[in-house]
Amino acid sequence: MKNEKISIIVPVYNVEKYLEECIKSLVSQDYENYEILLIDDGSTDSSYKICQQYSRKYQNVRTYKQKNQGVSVARNKGIELSNGKWICFVDSDDYVDSKMLSTLYSIIKNEGCEIAITPPIMEFRKQKIPASIFGKKITFTKKNKRKLLLNIICRQYHSAKKTYIGAGGPWAKMYNREFLIKNQLTFKVGLQRMQDVIFNLYAMSLAKKVVYQNNFLYHYRINYNSSTIKFNKNIFITFSNVLEEMYKFDEKHELEEAIFLKTVLLYIEGSRIGIVHKDNPSGLFAKIKELKKAYQLKQIQKGFYNVKYCDLSIPLKAFVWSARHQMFLIVYIMIKVFNFLKNREQE
Repeated sequence: MKNEKISIIVPVYNVEKYLEECIKSLVSQDYENYEILLIDDGSTDSSYKICQQYSRKYQNVRTYKQKNQGVSVARNKGIELSNGKWICFVDSDDYVDSKMLSTLYSIIKNEGCEIAITPPIMEFRKQKIPASIFGKKITFTKKNKRKLLLNIICRQYHSAKKTYIGAGGPWAKMYNREFLIKNQLTFKVGLQRMQDVIFNLYAMSLAKKVVYQNNFLYHYRINYNSSTIKFNKNIFITFSNVLEEMYKFDEKHELEEAIFLKTVLLYIEGSRIGIVHKDNPSGLFAKIKELKKAYQLKQIQKGFYNVKYCDLSIPLKAFVWSARHQMFLIVYIMIKVFNFLKNREQE
């Protein structure tokens, strides 16, 4: 079917293992009028050559190369260079169903919204899980937008059901390009993690109408070689910057209780990646000191001091209590347990 043009923006960086599967799924869409923008962010493997091959083969595939500046710059460049009325983002280590564009476009046209959201299928080593975000179709307007924003900040906040992922990612969505340009919505350059969460907080809050629908058409691959999993001794600097951006957004939205809970979860995640990680050469006592030092960061302490026990699960209540009482050996042991459980969950 020939309808309004859609632009698919794909930031690419050293993903030669998965890139062809991604691009093949994009050029196989049953929607006719679309373009694919492959933005290579200074890859050092064969990724750029693969992009060029597909650009030569398909007229609607365009490849651009830039020096390594990060995913935010790559996505922003894609928005700037795009020609479509609608925009989708796809990560280059993921792949999509052939009906993804036509389904998202159908939601947009039927509902008259600026943004359409669908959930992904999460692909672990040994299993694939359709990861519903809200469980049923929901139309978000000014009256109920708070529920969506809370989910983007912290999907675990007041969530009765276990969920694998929130609505913060830019993929599996469709955005009105004019809406993004008019509101100067771009990805935060310099923010090393969760740029997409900050982007979507502003995008969803400014949109008059957002529709979520349970169509599982995007395959989100858990990449075990990703920089988001590798040892990173500077991760708490990054997470502090993320929390600062969340509080800046929250000045007009009163969502701080969700940010407090997110702070606790980011402290656990940061400790997994930056302290108790197997590639950290420090000894046990040095790691415990690092946990204490990270806890003393301004943004981290703000969350731990203010989070309410009623918003926490029983394990997290024990964890927060231990941290508040400076019992960092127990904090260390609990993070090791959390790490083990998360690794087992992601098999």
